[in-house]
Amino acid sequence: MIQQSETAGPTILSDRGYGPTQLELSNVDLVEETVNRIIAQRGFEANLQALKTADGMMGHILDIKK
Repeated sequence: MIQQSETAGPTILSDRGYGPTQLELSNVDLVEETVNRIIAQRGFEANLQALKTADGMMGHILDIKK
């Protein structure tokens, strides 16, 4: 069982709130996270384009070899 001791300090009870106020209490910066998501998406698209280009080049090499 949990018991309060003198070293624990005073008990502080507060209502954190629910609903619309939760966004205000969030420790996440929505703008920064949105920018990070867009950057990651652009990086993924660039990598995908590089793979498509490499695949096309390999196809041309195989066609030349035939």
